[in-house]
Amino acid sequence: MQDKIDHLRQQAVSPQGLFIDGRWQEAAEGRTMAVVSPIDGRHLTTLAAASAAAPSPAPATASKRASGRKPRPPSARRCC
Repeated sequence: MQDKIDHLRQQAVSPQGLFIDGRWQEAAEGRTMAVVSPIDGRHLTTLAAASAAAPSPAPATASKRASGRKPRPPSARRCC
C-alpha cells in the first residue's frame, strides 16, 4: 500500500479552473491559489480562486438549469 501512496505522491497535478456550465474556466479576476502538501509542504498544483466580490456565472447557470425541473420527492430521485 505504501508503494501506491509513494507513486501517487510523485505524480504531477495539472492546474485546475472552475467548472461552470459544463466547461473549465479561469476565475473572473484571474486569481489563483496554491495547493500545498500537508505532508512535506511541497507545491502540488494551482487552482483558480473564485471570489465573492467578482461576479460569477455559476448562480445564473444553476438557476437556468433548475428552472425546467419539476420538484420530486426524495424517494423518486436518482440515487448517487
